[in-house]
Amino acid sequence: MSKIQYFPPMFSRLEPRTPWAGGRMVDTDVLTLAEAASMATKHAGEPVTIGDFLRAAARGEITLRAIVHRAAKVRKHDGGVLFNKGEPNENIVPAGAIPTLPLSACQHLANAGRASWRTFDGFDERDGILMRYTKGMLADDEPDFETVPADCRVVGYDVHALADEYTAPEAKQAEPQAAAPVVADSASNAPLDAPQPVTTGDVAHAFDGLRRWNEKAWKDTLGSPPKWLEACIALRGERGKRETRWNPVLIGAALVHNGHAKANSIRARFQTKPQLQDWLEAWKTYEADNFDTP
Repeated sequence: MSKIQYFPPMFSRLEPRTPWAGGRMVDTDVLTLAEAASMATKHAGEPVTIGDFLRAAARGEITLRAIVHRAAKVRKHDGGVLFNKGEPNENIVPAGAIPTLPLSACQHLANAGRASWRTFDGFDERDGILMRYTKGMLADDEPDFETVPADCRVVGYDVHALADEYTAPEAKQAEPQAAAPVVADSASNAPLDAPQPVTTGDVAHAFDGLRRWNEKAWKDTLGSPPKWLEACIALRGERGKRETRWNPVLIGAALVHNGHAKANSIRARFQTKPQLQDWLEAWKTYEADNFDTP
């Protein structure tokens, strides 16, 4: 048996958080990307596109499947049966099967609109984290599978989860958000008399390594923030005018409240990262009011 190599997620899997309002669908339904985008748009109240689904799949936030159009010989990582077309001694993926795409294929689809692939992903929970691993692959004498977005399928659960990232403003306001350490003014999420909010690049550098995200992953996530990060925006950017700026105390608070970091490790970032040092006292106040830490 070959040793399994596990790949920890760079981004968290998305989960549904609000009642579904996008039409007649259940979690296990298998939809085309066009159907998924249409239903997600109805649920969210704002456009959700096929590209949004491809980019979310490329980040590993949702799972993407694809129809294969020809039968092919396959082999499993441990020598067992990966797909069985019907006979006990066969190991063949049949034409019309809809296996999970490997992450690399999802990335190619998002970036280029086409993907060649030959491995099959599986999932296993390790130390409480759902990780990908290469479950099997095409036989050596088989050519690559070729996939375009029209071949792709997504299940209802992931449609709901992604749609919740685009819900209308009134739905976002109804969700609980991390409390600010001091009262914020009405124009932004920057506390009164607070230091200057920090840039996306400064946040990414200061929090590099937290939540298993490196600096690039932080930048990518901040560039298209999920709801928990949107709550941390101090000044929303405008294209060609200004970049988005952040309240780092709210980001640190969300990381602790969601179990992705300890309060004292966040404090260490404020103490050692020049980008955050102006916010150190604000963090200390928030930490003392909300966490029981030494």
